[in-house]
Amino acid sequence: MYNQFQKELYLSEISNFNSQRSTQRIFNASESLENYYQKDICDFNKEELIDFFAQKTGTNDIASDKSLLKTYINWCISNGKTIFSINYIDRIHSYDIDKRTIFREKYLLNGNELDDMLNIVYEGIDSSEKTVAASKELIIRLCYLGLENEEIVQLKKEMVDYENHIIFSAIYPGLKYSANDKVLELCKYCSEQTEYILSKSNGQVCHEPLCDNDYVIRRRIGTVKNNIYNEPLRFGHVIHKIKEFCNEYEKKSGKKKTLTADKLRDSGLFHLIHSVNDKESFLYNDLTTKLLLKDPDLSPRNLRDKINRIKKSYEIWVRAFEYPEFQFQQNRHTLKKPDIFEEISQIYEKERDKATVTQEHYTRNQQIISRLKKEYGFRCQLCQKNNYFNIETLDGYYVEVHHIIPNSEGVDEEGSLDRPGNMIVVCPNHHRYLHWNKGGNYKLQKENDCLYLANDSDKLAIITDLHLSKYNNL
Repeated sequence: MYNQFQKELYLSEISNFNSQRSTQRIFNASESLENYYQKDICDFNKEELIDFFAQKTGTNDIASDKSLLKTYINWCISNGKTIFSINYIDRIHSYDIDKRTIFREKYLLNGNELDDMLNIVYEGIDSSEKTVAASKELIIRLCYLGLENEEIVQLKKEMVDYENHIIFSAIYPGLKYSANDKVLELCKYCSEQTEYILSKSNGQVCHEPLCDNDYVIRRRIGTVKNNIYNEPLRFGHVIHKIKEFCNEYEKKSGKKKTLTADKLRDSGLFHLIHSVNDKESFLYNDLTTKLLLKDPDLSPRNLRDKINRIKKSYEIWVRAFEYPEFQFQQNRHTLKKPDIFEEISQIYEKERDKATVTQEHYTRNQQIISRLKKEYGFRCQLCQKNNYFNIETLDGYYVEVHHIIPNSEGVDEEGSLDRPGNMIVVCPNHHRYLHWNKGGNYKLQKENDCLYLANDSDKLAIITDLHLSKYNNL
């Protein structure tokens, strides 16, 4: 038990045996999270407490658990055993907990969880049922890849690029999906099947030919109406098969999973977002491109709203799945967070290196600098809105002056570099940016009556110019 002495002290003060036993159960249930966060549950913030309640604590009575834990945290606050002075239990609503639980029921953690579910449902099937199972599994896996229902039923054999592991959209030109080996294997199997084989409950095996057309997943000839054999399945077929799969999974495993086609697609997307390092770039570049391929008429505002909804759902998904119970049981000792304070202490205790630095420093003409700052009203010449930097000084607002050709170079053909024509008034942000100059030092340029600071890789427009053009004859 984490922080055992403190918890035993608290338990010893509980006179009611049932309350003591229930509190002990909560302490046992919280141990995994406490080991992960390296702190007692009384020091958990709101989100961490929701993580705890979203897990199984040994009872379905969340209200009772909240009450017991609230009493413990209040005891810790009154005895100075927690870093907080408020009890976050009061700020947790059942909706917050339910939302996490619902997400775990309606979404998948990753492809491995999907594989486990498929193995449970289709484990031990004989060869006579393989054709049925293969098409069902392919539908589910294609949903997880992100294909819409219409894209799945209209997927043709020619749209599967086995060599490059790509599936092309049947509806949206230019849109393609990356496919793993298992999906490609199922596509190949379903494409080559000529008959539908199914074992009936009476022991008989039913053989029925499949339509000979270009679709990967095809109709049985017996279901065709008006002798139209080249039609795809209806997209409702996808919905039905996923529901059938969830029912079969619950029947075989005893666990409930209410997946839908949309939730499968979202699960795959959330896991993809979670796996990339630069999530913002993925959302606003890769995902935006895909959304615009699906709907080119999507307005910027609607596109932004859609991305924001995805981000919000992803954040809930992360909170729901980031610390699932099975992870704590299996990886309890590997999930320990590094102690940042310990690392800092080790760095601090090391003997610091010493060095003597000699610098040559060219003086700056403070009169010119002060005059330029006042001339521009203490505003940056590069900021688009030409706003003040939000710090006031005795003279006005805080602003700096940058030497376009570095003052450290001393002189050029025109003489001292500490002259008005080589100075520009900038905010500290732009000043630091100009010194960063990955493309080399900036130079003044004039194009179409506009003045710029430019180097080999960058170009900054000078919004306000009261002196540079004059002093540089531009």
